[in-house]
Formats: sequence, structure tokens, C-alpha cells
Amino acid sequence: MIRVFGFAILSTMIACSSGNHLSEVAGVVSVDGKPVDSGTIHFQSTASSNSSGGAALSNGAFKLGDNANLQPGEYAVVVQAYRKTGRIMKDPQQGNIEITEVMRLADSPKTVQLTAENAQSLTVDFTTAK
Repeated sequence: MIRVFGFAILSTMIACSSGNHLSEVAGVVSVDGKPVDSGTIHFQSTASSNSSGGAALSNGAFKLGDNANLQPGEYAVVVQAYRKTGRIMKDPQQGNIEITEVMRLADSPKTVQLTAENAQSLTVDFTTAK
């Protein structure tokens, strides 16, 4: 009975595995050479509408886990970037919070090539709109 159950689990794992997806996509997003304070990043495959994923940005860093199911290939990368203003706001529920503002980007979306070699140390640099 245990062998049958173990075989069923193993068969399911093999059947659900896509084989060539990237187990993790991580890296740093910067604007004008400086890491983004906060924001979001979204990857959309240029070849398949089924391959996309996104993550939050904190101090420029992001990490998409295995559940993103991104395949190696070309992606349009869209970033929503925020920078700290140095001003503080008193929020009745959260206390003092730092105010951020949206950064207008000149080159978002940007096309990147995801590979097994760069997927865990991807660097994407944007420029601010003038």
C-alpha cells in the first residue's frame, strides 16, 4: 500500500513538472544606477501569455519563487518604482511612515532575456523620464 501511494505521488510530481521553467528569478532593479526604494516588477513573456510573474521591490531587490513558472526566453519587464521623499507622515494606525513618490521611467517596459545563467542574479537598470 505504501509503495502504491509513493508511486502515485512521484508520478504526480513528474507529470506536473514543466522541466524547463526557472526555479527562481531574483535580482536588483535600479533607476539611474541607484537601487529602487520600493515598488513592483512584472515579467511578461513576449512569446507566451502563460508565462508571467511579478514581485515586490524592496531596496532594489526582488525574488520570484518557483510558483511564478517563468520559462527561459524574452520578457517585457514593467516596473512601478517609488523613491523616498525624506518627509514623514503620522498615520493613526501605523505611526510614522515615510512618504514615497512615483518615479516616472523613460524606458519601462524594458525587454530582457531570461536564462538559467542570469535568472538568480538579474540586474535591470531604468532611467528617469526628463
